[in-house]
Amino acid sequence: MEYFTKSIQRLAYFIETKGLSLNKLSMQIGVSNSYFSKMVRNNASIGSDILEKILRTFPDLNAEWLLTGAGEMTNDLLKVGEIDQKLLKVTKEELPRGPCQQCEVKDRMIDALRDTIEALKETNRLLKSRETQESAGQKRKKAG
Repeated sequence: MEYFTKSIQRLAYFIETKGLSLNKLSMQIGVSNSYFSKMVRNNASIGSDILEKILRTFPDLNAEWLLTGAGEMTNDLLKVGEIDQKLLKVTKEELPRGPCQQCEVKDRMIDALRDTIEALKETNRLLKSRETQESAGQKRKKAG
């Protein structure tokens, strides 16, 4: 991945990977169409209020990467919905006759439930981390 020195450059790259444009992003978060164009042209910094709107719109965007360039571009939010679909598929299967086959299906159901629990724990951890970052940002904003 390319290295970008400014958060506006990283944002533009992220938006491009999403198949969007900065104009579409402007509309999604409620700022003027020219806001990001001017930011890119002037290689300017993004305001904290705009950053907050962006992060709320894209929960998979890693705030640390956007602000500093450190880490990965996106959070590894586990796709709980996909895991739930896997569980649903297993539970809809007809239980086969005989204790051994039934145990196998039940074991798969337990594994799917464990995956769901782990995904929810990780999602919860990431959301708490984001809340802590947002709280720290709000405190800095009030102090500054």
